[in-house]
Amino acid sequence: MSNAFEDFIPIPSGQFAMVLTQRLMSDILGQVGYEVRGKEVIYTKDLPAQSPAVNYVSIQLIVMDFSQYSDYELLPITADQEADIIETVIKMFAPEQVQPGIVDSTSDSK
Repeated sequence: MSNAFEDFIPIPSGQFAMVLTQRLMSDILGQVGYEVRGKEVIYTKDLPAQSPAVNYVSIQLIVMDFSQYSDYELLPITADQEADIIETVIKMFAPEQVQPGIVDSTSDSK
């Protein structure tokens, strides 16, 4: 809380153990990282033991209830998520091309 502009590094869920095995980045280059596990936030360092001590952390969630969006409002998704969504929707609505049955008279043995 003493420095509202000091950010912590987010670590994707389940990746903290993998980061610890990497010698070059196990201490996250001297910075503090965090991992969200359900309703808990796990930090990579003991915050009260830091100098200066960090006793309180302010977390701002940047989410919005989907029911609050209008029909034409842009959704807060990343570019790679957008590409995956578009590809999935195209697969869902694209007509399935069925190969016609081909009769091969040369394979008919009499």
